[in-house]
Amino acid sequence: MAPPDAVRRARPIAYVYHLTEHVRAEHLAFIFGAYGHIVDISLQGGPVRRARIEYEDEEEVQRAVTHMDGGQIDHKYATVSSEECLELEAREMEREAWKR
Repeated sequence: MAPPDAVRRARPIAYVYHLTEHVRAEHLAFIFGAYGHIVDISLQGGPVRRARIEYEDEEEVQRAVTHMDGGQIDHKYATVSSEECLELEAREMEREAWKR
């Protein structure tokens, strides 16, 4: 029999794309905390600035996606998804490369 930690399900995550360099974890906690209990927030920089917001359960992620996908964060429209959007990241990286 597998130990309890081995069968533990991964926590639900909301992925947030198109963030400006001004957005901080505290801002995201304030905004996305309205949709459920946040376990962890990680911001990732680079050509595609994004965040991973870990919630307690999937219903909270779905509420965040429903209310915030297409919403504005720091005057920029955000994409919020319950799945990692690798194609979106690739397009953003390509777009940034063309700007140089």
